[in-house]
Amino acid sequence: MDAGSRPDTAALERLAITGRAVLRRIWARRDRREAMAEPERRLLELMERHLDARPFWEGADPDEHENPFLHVLMHHQVAEQIERDRPAGTRAAYERLVASGLEPHEAEHRLIDAWARELARQVRERRPFDAERYRAELDALS
Repeated sequence: MDAGSRPDTAALERLAITGRAVLRRIWARRDRREAMAEPERRLLELMERHLDARPFWEGADPDEHENPFLHVLMHHQVAEQIERDRPAGTRAAYERLVASGLEPHEAEHRLIDAWARELARQVRERRPFDAERYRAELDALS
């Protein structure tokens, strides 16, 4: 993005619609007990951990203040970060949070919050990912 340009909101909306459709298809396949590939099973497991969002999985659209689709996708992203320890330090931060007594799901939420703050900074400041800044954010989690 150029310094003076704005995000393509129509493109972002199309991306959001596509993401919702993918997750809703996974939910429908669950109801039909269809076989799924590993990435789909992982997403389904996350959706099942958020049954309060079931109306959204079944067709309701989120309002501007909540987005369970993004929430599940952030869980998925953070789980991948923990598994691969990329960015470096993610797994150690997660393990430290769990060892301190947090439930694994709540520890993931802390990482999601940190990741979301970093993404927001990238967009707001129009800059690339800063691994050192993110690592400091992870180190500060409690």
